[in-house]
This record gives sequence, structure tokens and C-alpha cells, in this order.
Amino acid sequence: MIKGLGGFGDMAKMMKAAKDMQDKMGQMQEDMARITVTGESGAGLVRATCTAKGELTALEIDPSIFVPSEKEVVEDLILAAIKDAQRAAEEKMQAEMSRMTEGLGPAPRHEAALLSGMEQGGDDIQALIALMARLPGLGPRSARRIVLQLVRRRSQQMVQLSQLLDRVAQNSRECVVCGNITDRDECAICTDPARATGEICVVQDVADLWALERGRTFRGRYHVLGGTLSALDDVGPEDLGIPTLLARIDDESITEVILALNATVDGQTTAHYIADALEGSPVTVTGLAQGVPIGGELDYLDDGTITAALRARRRL
Repeated sequence: MIKGLGGFGDMAKMMKAAKDMQDKMGQMQEDMARITVTGESGAGLVRATCTAKGELTALEIDPSIFVPSEKEVVEDLILAAIKDAQRAAEEKMQAEMSRMTEGLGPAPRHEAALLSGMEQGGDDIQALIALMARLPGLGPRSARRIVLQLVRRRSQQMVQLSQLLDRVAQNSRECVVCGNITDRDECAICTDPARATGEICVVQDVADLWALERGRTFRGRYHVLGGTLSALDDVGPEDLGIPTLLARIDDESITEVILALNATVDGQTTAHYIADALEGSPVTVTGLAQGVPIGGELDYLDDGTITAALRARRRL
């Protein structure tokens, strides 16, 4: 055998594997066009069916929701059902792709060499990198850079960080009044007399509370629901902080309830539920304005945002 030709055997195998993969991809595309998935919203009032490729094929709407005054709600339910079906289609496609690539064998030698360079730091360091990579907004590359920075400056940063993490793990808890995260029974906002303005801002979770606080505009108090109503997930008012909210309105002499919930179907359903529960009370119920963001360009906005902005227009 002539030396140096051994690589051609590997190349032939790679070409055959590529041809097999191409044939499988073609067959999968045909299968995905036949497989259908269904998404729904409003506890099944609207059902959308599409192929696993994401093409909408059917739309079923319960006649009971056709109320002229609820036109916007119906539109939101239809859009949510279509998005739910498309999400299911994407998950189906990814599952099929994963199943197809399971038999491709180990990574090529040069890729294995690159991966082995990640294992030189030791088991504990690799475990720390893997844990960091699971945090929101971080991936393996960012996690490696952070861990490397901490290791290089362990005396200035890592020791102090580990001590703070330990204290937060031991002491952090939910505020017994509003649901904010704090290291005491009541957070600083609830214990500040200056924040007792008679206004209470209702948010879905603590991240929303912190976002509003960054603006330094609202000076009242908050109430964290801990989620939104969802018939699909079997989340009802008793599973959220709604009963506590209603009790706080009476106990704290609240005059205005600001519903700062997300502009999603579940968020707006929760907002309508709270507004209905407060109907007839002397409390003013308001919601956040929706429309064009500061610095936004109309050409880049979605149709729903533009529609909301037009409905909320005001005199200049």
C-alpha cells in the first residue's frame, strides 16, 4: 500500500456519511410537512394547527368568544394560539434533528483536541464553569472568562464573592408584605414611611420590581404576584398573591392600584381579573401605557405595538 493514501479512506467515509445525512434530511423535511402539532390559548377557546415545519393549516375558534367589545382579546388569543403551535413545531423539529444526529459518532480529532483544552483546569474549576454557564445570560465562553478572572484575583474577588454568596444563601427571603427579595422580614421599601403614598404597583415577579426601581420614578410601594393566571398551567388566583393584594388595599388605605403586568395574554388576563375584583371599590385602577418606546422607529415596530400606540395617542 502506498503511504499517504490512508486519509482517502477516511474522506470516502466522510463523503458517504454526508450523502446519508443529505438523504435523511430530505426524508425528514417530507415527514415534517406531514406531521401536525396543535397549539391553544384561552383554555382551548382557540386552537391552531400547523405542520412541524411551522406552516399554519387550521384555526378553530369557539363561537362564544365573538363579542364585539372583546375584539382585541380575541385577536390576542388567536395570535397566542398560533405562536403556541409554532413553538410546538419548532420543538418537534429540534427533537427530530437531535434523533438524526445521534448516530454520527464522535467528534473529529481536531475538535476533540479543542475540547480537551477545557479540561486542563481540574474537576472543581470545570464544575464551577459548568455551573456559571447555566446562569441567565451566560454561556460556556463567558463562564470560562469569569472563572479565569476570579481565579487570577482570588484574594481580591473570589474570597469576597464566596462570602457574599454564602451570606445571601443563608439570609435571603421574600418580604412578608410585598414579596420582594430581602435579607429581613420586611424589605426597605415596605418599611420606608416616605413610600406610603397610597399607591401600590402590582408586578409579576421580583425582576419587574427591580426594573421599575431602576427608573427612580415610582415612589410608592409594590406587590409581587409571583406569576400570572394560566388555565393551561392550572394557576388560579389562590396560587398567586392576589388575595394578599386585596387585603393590603384595605389595610394600607390604598387609593391607586397600578397594574404593571406584561403585555401578554396571561398578563392581561390577570390584570382584567384584578380590575374586576376591585370594581365598585373607591380605588383607582390604572395600567402602564403601551406604544412607541423612546428612540424607537416605526419601521422596526410590530403591528401590535403600533396599534396600541395609535389607541393611546394624546394631544400635544
